Parts: sequence; structure tokens; C-alpha cells
Amino acid sequence: MRLSAGMLCMLLPLHIWLSGMVITPKAVFDAKFERDIAASGRLLRFTSLEFKSLAADSRLLSAIFYVGKMLEDRAIIKGQDWDWFTATVNASAELDPYFYDTYYFSALTLAWSANRPEEAVKLLEKGVSYKPDSHRLLFNLGFIYYYFLKDNAKASEYIAMAAKIKGAPPFYANLAARLAYDSGRHETAAAFLLDMLTNTENERIRAMYEKRLIALKGAIELEKAAKEYEARYSDRPADIAELKTKGFIDSLPDDPYGGEYYINEEGRVYSSSGFIEKRQ
Repeated sequence: MRLSAGMLCMLLPLHIWLSGMVITPKAVFDAKFERDIAASGRLLRFTSLEFKSLAADSRLLSAIFYVGKMLEDRAIIKGQDWDWFTATVNASAELDPYFYDTYYFSALTLAWSANRPEEAVKLLEKGVSYKPDSHRLLFNLGFIYYYFLKDNAKASEYIAMAAKIKGAPPFYANLAARLAYDSGRHETAAAFLLDMLTNTENERIRAMYEKRLIALKGAIELEKAAKEYEARYSDRPADIAELKTKGFIDSLPDDPYGGEYYINEEGRVYSSSGFIEKRQ
């Protein structure tokens, strides 16, 4: 789109006013003013013309410099500082929604340093919508759900998506299955591993998946028997062994990781091994 000279004369001063302070060293001006000029990304997108990527870089650098300097000085970073940081990195994402660094670095800063995992999730979800083939963004999204929000089911969902992307590390799949198991979604974990097995040729990785699948199938079998027991007796079995004693299973499955299956207070079946390899 070609703009008239008059339009350029109007937009250029506006853009300079909105973003000119971004690259000024922090010591030159009052930090409060720097924080207060977190301009709207949409407005900057309009005024930055064909230099949107450069403007996005400058907003991200401004945010990193501002917070990084405060962390370096061990200054107290207040809520309003993090409000400014959040608004600024969101403006960067608005200016250039395909800029990977904005999502990767900003989301981790929001989660770890600002203790704002919900804001980090929003930013990463936007990043994934524009860069759906980035297994790292999906993995980080899953990690934040797991570590900060304590939502294993959501964590498993995103890490499973990451595992299916070409170039993703093999451990993603195992971790996704484990998180699904921890959240009580044994069938989901097993189905996911079966899908990964059909698309994996590496024998070492296949063996790792197959071992976990055997363990999950044992948990699924026992949980199904426990539900049948409860349906018949209107009560839960005292332990796994009672399922065999009462004829609900022919034999107790072995946990290939060396643990013992058990029924928790919610009636779900898990293993004392956690499906984790024992250290030698």
C-alpha cells in the first residue's frame, strides 16, 4: 500500500513518539515513564509501516533490557513493572506474530521471574497459533501447565502434540505418556504410544515405548477389573490381590519397571514404580 506524503508526515512523528524511548538507555530517563509508555501493539503496527519486524525487535529488547537490568541490580520488581513487561512483549507479538523469540523468551520470563504462568500460557498459545510447527513452543506450553499450573492432563496434551512434530526429541513422547498416566488418563497414554510406535523406526526408541505400553496395559486391565468389582459389590476392592481372589482377573500383571500396582483412594490404578526406570 502506497501512502501519500501527508500521511507519512502524520504517521512518522506518531511512531517516533510511541517507540522512540524504546532504545534509549535506562539511565537516561525515568524508569516510570519508560514503563508507562507501553503502547498498543495494534497502534504501533499501524504506524510502523513496513518496518514491523524491526519495531517488534525493539519492543522485545526494551522489555528484556528493562527487566534484566532490574534483576541484575536486585531491584524489587513490582506488579506494575510486570504489567508493563507483559504489555510490551504482547505489543512485540502483535507487530510481528511470527517472531519466535518473543514467545520463547518472554513466556519463560513471565512464568519463572514474574510468577505469571497464566500470562505465559496466553502468549504461548498465540505463538503456537502462528507457528504450529514449533515443537519447542508446544513443549514449553506443556511444561508451564505441568510445573506451574499443576495440570498434568493439559501438559500431556501439548507435549503429545509437540512429540508428533518432525525434529522433536524422542523423550517428548515418553514424557507425554507419563503425564497422561499421572493424570489418570491411562487409555489416552496407551493410544498415544501406539500411534508413536507406528511412526517410529528407531529400535531403541521403540523398545522404550513398548515397555511403557506394557506397563500401561497392566494398569488399564486392573482398573477395568476394579470397576467391575465395584459395580458388583458396591464397594472398592481392598487391594489388587482381591481382584484375583474374587475371579475378576486370572493373574496379576507384572510392572516391567519393577514396581507393584495399587489402587488409590479414588479407585485409580497406579504403580509404585511410577513407570520410571530404576537407577543402577
